[in-house]
Amino acid sequence: MPAGGVRYAGRVEPARSYELVFIGTCPPPIGRPFGGPIEPQFEPGTRFPLEVGRRLVMGRARSSDILVDSLIAARNHVAVTLELAGDVATLHVSNLGAGGGAYTAGTYFDDDVRLAPGRRFELGGVLVFEFRRAQPH
Repeated sequence: MPAGGVRYAGRVEPARSYELVFIGTCPPPIGRPFGGPIEPQFEPGTRFPLEVGRRLVMGRARSSDILVDSLIAARNHVAVTLELAGDVATLHVSNLGAGGGAYTAGTYFDDDVRLAPGRRFELGGVLVFEFRRAQPH
């Protein structure tokens, strides 16, 4: 059986599953107008599965792992990586130098933050994503 997995009826399930969930939008932290729509192409509740150690780039670039088709997102806005140490999961979020910034709990960060499950971050202070333990579909 592969490390970190549990075998069920011939298939391997991850021992722990986590996801990133798009929650919706919030008012921008700075009262600045945007030159177009900021709503991304996905609906609130859209889930993005995470794999331990796999770095996912989020942004407007067509090459992004998670394409965020919104004017609020930079081409390469943030990178997220699920980290697991024993039973402790954290989401490492790296701001890739996006001009619109990245926020957690309304506070701007220009480098890296680590989030516990249940915590949220905002792309450009507007698009809200939550890191959580995966829910059954």
